[in-house]
Amino acid sequence: MVANIVGDQSPEINVAWTDEAKNLFKQTYGVEDPIAYKKELDSKLAESQLYKQKYDEVAPVLGQLEKLPPTMYRALQLALEGKVDDAQDYLKSLPKIALENKESKSLEDRLLIDTYLPGKIKPEQWDMLNDPEADEDTVDAIESRIAILRDTAAEMHDKKRDEIITQVQQQEAMKKQAFEDYQKGVADSIAVAKNSSLRVFVDDNVVGQVSNGSFIHKFVKEDGVTPTPEATTLYLKALHFDPAVKAAEARGYERGRQQALLEATSRQPAMSRAANRDPGAQPMATNPDDAIRQILMKAGLQT
Repeated sequence: MVANIVGDQSPEINVAWTDEAKNLFKQTYGVEDPIAYKKELDSKLAESQLYKQKYDEVAPVLGQLEKLPPTMYRALQLALEGKVDDAQDYLKSLPKIALENKESKSLEDRLLIDTYLPGKIKPEQWDMLNDPEADEDTVDAIESRIAILRDTAAEMHDKKRDEIITQVQQQEAMKKQAFEDYQKGVADSIAVAKNSSLRVFVDDNVVGQVSNGSFIHKFVKEDGVTPTPEATTLYLKALHFDPAVKAAEARGYERGRQQALLEATSRQPAMSRAANRDPGAQPMATNPDDAIRQILMKAGLQT
């Protein structure tokens, strides 16, 4: 009877749960109503299937984005954050070969040196390398200089490339952490509500609105900044709900105590002030609690 709780798509069958079965279910799953629990799980399953369908639709696009060079991906991150100018400046600040995300070992000497150490090898010196009539000693000297400059340029290129990759990874890690924090915050918020006096109102609709963040539209409009007309009222209710409940409870307690006092008093014969104290004793306490206690004792209702 419990085994088919999750994902059961068969027609709903009315099952009579015995008290023993309900108690066992509660001990296992921590809830008292098996039928309501099954409906909640079915609803969550349908919701998860919808999310999976939406993910499958965008998965190819996400796959293409992940294949972008880190430099381009970082520029895209900045653009998506609304920092379009920063994205443009970022791309402009990078040499062209940095956008290709190639390691230095895959790049030619001239491309590396002219990019990171421009002017260190002049165009005519590059040309001499392919000139069969060029002086061999001069060519050897140029090649030696190129070898040294290449090492320096390669180090600069790989450092720049690693910095960009690290920036992208850090940004992705921050996004992942933010999402995990959001999910935990949603779960904690719902759990607190379910353990409060308002738990009867925590239905699937409320859980959904808190989970997807749409509840915030009760307070701000679509621009995320402008307050809604009812925002202040809702805020005041949130601030003063608990004190109002406590005040109402206090008023109810006081009203009940006064009624008990009146009912107890109405059953007693009229007595002089002297009858309310023992001979030779000091006047008895006159606060309401003591008065009620005294009246009940005299009426034989409290020992």
